[in-house]
Amino acid sequence: AVSLESLLESIKNKKSYVNISDGTIGVIPEEWIEKFKKFLAFGEIKENTIRFLKIHASALDMIISDLDNVDIDEKFGEYIEKLKTFTGIKTHLAPKSFKGKLRDYQKAGLNWLYFLKDYSFGGILADDMGLGKTIQVLALLAKEKRNKNSSPSLIIAPTSVVFNWINEAKKFVPSLKMINHTGNE
Repeated sequence: AVSLESLLESIKNKKSYVNISDGTIGVIPEEWIEKFKKFLAFGEIKENTIRFLKIHASALDMIISDLDNVDIDEKFGEYIEKLKTFTGIKTHLAPKSFKGKLRDYQKAGLNWLYFLKDYSFGGILADDMGLGKTIQVLALLAKEKRNKNSSPSLIIAPTSVVFNWINEAKKFVPSLKMINHTGNE
């Protein structure tokens, strides 16, 4: 028997052998080396397991589809199925608590933000100044506020736009509770 950690450490260090638990040395087959190199390219070895970021899910699924006797957890299986059955970004409407009207491209921005949230992707909503990124995020926050399991949100902004954020929030989502923290204290 050999731990996965020992096996991967040997391959990572370009060794073609591994120390086995009974004190002997085992030769690592070349095909194992080739297969596990793929995992080592983006996986992190922790406590006899390999951990991956969600961003690597599709690549990982392709790699493991060629392997025998691979166990995946239920959450990964569900996530892969969600990616494979993706048909498009869903439409999300701003809630009634949002006191404004989004333009079509702002609605697309709101849909994009929910797509990122639904798939646990990180992302950026970027556009030219003055095109309404603030109200797109406020529409998202208003909708999230309706969710009983929602967590507080943190907006980090340059001092020059903090008060614009506060004014826009009061205007478009008056029910939103805000705490303003600016300055050095």
